[in-house]
Amino acid sequence: LDEPACVAVDAQGRMAVSEVGNARVQLFDANGQSLHCVKALQWGDDAPAEAFLEADQSGTVEELGMPMGLCFTAEGSLWVTDVYFHRILLLDRDMHPLHKFGSGGG
Repeated sequence: LDEPACVAVDAQGRMAVSEVGNARVQLFDANGQSLHCVKALQWGDDAPAEAFLEADQSGTVEELGMPMGLCFTAEGSLWVTDVYFHRILLLDRDMHPLHKFGSGGG
């Protein structure tokens, strides 16, 4: 982990960690095994959440800038604040993006 900023734990014991130094969010199971590592978000039905891609001109791929605050919903989705891009993201249980609020750049 590089500059971990926040930890959130859901009802099943899954732990999300935001890393400022790596600009990513990692999700671990209750035993500490890695489940997902989200660095770039690709919006759409066929989009893998674990893509490590640069942002492209189409706008379909977006990197996390500086993920900080985390909070799980009762259903297991994850709210993520991205202070670099001035936005709040909602990721589903499998760390695929559902919604974003705000915009802007660093």
